[in-house]
Amino acid sequence: MTEFNITWERKLKMPKEKIISAVKGAKLVAIERVGKTLELYFNNKETIGFHLMQSGRAYLIPADGEIKWKIWDMGFESGHGFGIHDPSGQSQLHLNPVTPKVPDVLTDSLTFDYLKSNFQKNKQVLLKPLLTNPKYIRGLGNAYVDEILWEVKVSPSSVACLVPDQKIHDIVSAIESVLLNAEKEIRKVTGPDALMIEKRDFMKVHNHKLDRDPDGNEIIKGMVGRAKTYWTESQVIYERKH
Repeated sequence: MTEFNITWERKLKMPKEKIISAVKGAKLVAIERVGKTLELYFNNKETIGFHLMQSGRAYLIPADGEIKWKIWDMGFESGHGFGIHDPSGQSQLHLNPVTPKVPDVLTDSLTFDYLKSNFQKNKQVLLKPLLTNPKYIRGLGNAYVDEILWEVKVSPSSVACLVPDQKIHDIVSAIESVLLNAEKEIRKVTGPDALMIEKRDFMKVHNHKLDRDPDGNEIIKGMVGRAKTYWTESQVIYERKH
């Protein structure tokens, strides 16, 4: 049975009391990733979804010390539990979130045909902003898109509709290989039972500790769209010729 407490009220789409009462006393039966959101499923058919955004972090209860910037926490009859804290206050929390009908990463629905169709529909959109937009794909974050595009040697500033077919095939393959490798590398550090962690030491490009990629190319850091982006000159840019 659970005891749910919300200490933060900004950006909630309904009164926090309604969210709390929906799951109070219910049994947490499963946790799954849906895009970049984690969803908590309860035995009374209610669901809570949360997105950590850039600075949200999880903590265990009982905690080792004082926890600042609490967003919410959940306790169990055993006396254990977990919660989320976020110094920026950007973490999101929803009751019974609606799952968008677009492909999730690491699913068979994310295909070459799907990507090509959306690349062609968006004649003016740059590649990286399209890949990170949850309107088109669920589950691709900023840093991992940089790693994927470095693997296929395509510039994040490319115009999406100009990317050749072979490179689209390569992107589909790289999405799977980069994300599965990241899971493997993170588990080396945390073990299989860690709550949540952000670990980027293994990243080849989107890594503030590095000046050069594994091939010796200088890593360029700048903005593409509204996102901080890492890339190298070895990545081909597909753009319109003036």
